Amino acid sequence: MRPLSRIALSAYSVWFWALGFAWMTLVLVPATIARVFGWLWMRVPFVQRPMGLTPRLNGTRFRITYDPGYDPTRVCVYAQNHVNLFDAHTACAVIRNPFCGMMNAWQMRVPIYGWLMWLTDGIPVPPRPLERARKLPAAFRERAARGISVLTFPEAHRTTDGRVHAFKRGVTQLAKDAGLPIVPIAVRGMFEIMQKGSPLVRPGGIVHVWVGPHLETEGLDKRQMQALTRAIEAMVRTFVEDGVVPNPADDWPPPPRPAASADGPPVRG
Repeated sequence: MRPLSRIALSAYSVWFWALGFAWMTLVLVPATIARVFGWLWMRVPFVQRPMGLTPRLNGTRFRITYDPGYDPTRVCVYAQNHVNLFDAHTACAVIRNPFCGMMNAWQMRVPIYGWLMWLTDGIPVPPRPLERARKLPAAFRERAARGISVLTFPEAHRTTDGRVHAFKRGVTQLAKDAGLPIVPIAVRGMFEIMQKGSPLVRPGGIVHVWVGPHLETEGLDKRQMQALTRAIEAMVRTFVEDGVVPNPADDWPPPPRPAASADGPPVRG
């Protein structure tokens, strides 16, 4: 990038970050009211939708495709590819039911953004594996019991090259433990607007998003859970890297159940 262009982009980015944080500060008011009175119905129109406007302040336009199997009335675990600091805002722009985010515990202390995460029942991820194993399943079940879906990023880290990287199986396991289906969300075009390691924000741009169907986790064994994780990863990669709307049935025909024999134990082929 030429020096003058970088200076101009830096100045624009400073202006946009100031505008974005000012806008999110306004969202704190309805978020606080919703938290104090427990009005879950306020989340989507008065908190999530305004948060979803943040990237639009940059001139970003969203083109959203919903799979016919997506049911916005069902509580679920959303699995989205991890691109940049606008990921949560993108989710707010496309998810139609109340949800909370799952983020590193330190992010809850970030001014304004962290406060919003706390007000919307965000789930802090402890740094220690044993503590994660003890706290996260209970947190998922508690949110589900209150009708709150959970947004996750199975890659665990933001992409550095725009490609989709391996999904961790832990998210699938947490969904199963909470008795929840998983809904994949694939975001294409956000990497060109902002990238990990840089505060620069490029104006404009079209971001395409695919929201997949509810993929059930109930009754799956360990092998099937691994297969489901890979299938979700493949669906998201197909959209993000190839620009093709996935056909979920191609990647996730539910594995056949073992047939029960008359003699007792299941017969495996």
